[in-house]
Amino acid sequence: MIKFNKAIIIDDDIDIIDIIEPILEEIGFISIQKIVQSADIQKIYKDDIDLIILDLFMPEMDGVEILRYLGEKSSKSHIVLVSGHSKQVLASAEQVAKAYGLNILGTITKPFSINTLFELIRKFNEIPDKVKKIAIPADEFTIEFFKEAFSEKYFQLYYQPQLDLKKKEVSGFESLIRINHPKFGLLFPDQFLPIIEKLGLMTEMTMFVISEAISFLGGLKKKGYEKSISINISILDLLDTSLPEQIEHLAKKYEINPKFIMIELIETGKIGNNPRCLEILTRLSMKGFSLSIDDFGTGYSSLEQLVNAPFDELKIDRSFVLNLSDKRESRTIIESVVALAHNISLSVVAEGIETKEIAGILADIGVDRGQGYFFSVPIPAKSVEGYLTNFTFA
Repeated sequence: MIKFNKAIIIDDDIDIIDIIEPILEEIGFISIQKIVQSADIQKIYKDDIDLIILDLFMPEMDGVEILRYLGEKSSKSHIVLVSGHSKQVLASAEQVAKAYGLNILGTITKPFSINTLFELIRKFNEIPDKVKKIAIPADEFTIEFFKEAFSEKYFQLYYQPQLDLKKKEVSGFESLIRINHPKFGLLFPDQFLPIIEKLGLMTEMTMFVISEAISFLGGLKKKGYEKSISINISILDLLDTSLPEQIEHLAKKYEINPKFIMIELIETGKIGNNPRCLEILTRLSMKGFSLSIDDFGTGYSSLEQLVNAPFDELKIDRSFVLNLSDKRESRTIIESVVALAHNISLSVVAEGIETKEIAGILADIGVDRGQGYFFSVPIPAKSVEGYLTNFTFA
């Protein structure tokens, strides 16, 4: 297996770079350099670069000239050629690269889907089901570490697109927390959330997520995109009775219709008959916010919660979706869940969609929305507008 390490993106379109960069981050590349002035390759390129994503039509030094430069350097980097022009040009450039002894991973025509590039690189790296993560020493995760992460804005939200499977268009995004740390790189929730909870910082982090996500949605609305946002909250957040007012205040501040804000509740089975939890959920619903049950069918989620609280949506756990194409039982379960949900006026979201085949099966079953690597990895806010502009339902 080739070790995830260093990559270079060469493209004069910054929106395209902003789409590609988070894909490489999600896969696990540690160092990603971006070149918009093609001649800079001569300053930046080193022999330890594992992957180069190269737009052929660059100003000044074009992509074929860059291939010649890399050939003269006897580069061992794997190269993805990208072009918005004819496939014949791409094919010709690929032959040039091979003549120079270069490793061509594949070619992509613009506009391209994120899944196309993701699958190409996944094949290259034989990516396992879970993203490789850096092991952080336990003693690094102190209160001071997290306080610094808040103050220095190391905490960041990434957004995974959700697709209307019938209309084949982007309907919204799920907000997902990350730490983008200068020393440790991109850290994922399972690396730090349990410690956040132990240190008693969950409320502070949740309010950060809610505020950032609604602000992001307000920014999208100003640019003419009316989408929804899903925000994960824990059962631990359903203790503060002022939560509905805090979310309502943010919605008014950014002029967002509450129905476009989906509060996605994890660990729903722990609600039980807790009056405070039920009160907060009921008041959120009364204020017009939407409520979702996360990971339905596993863990703490249960049918009982569909009666106890005014949910609008349930999200099918990825474990059923991943096995959908080869396990009849998974399809039967999803069909049953969809029928149940629709009979009580709930919409259904499926996560973990990784292939066009699975997206098609879910649409046929009647699943309303879906998300997964087939459509996009989670992307930073700066990449969202470029994603929406270049989106195609491949």
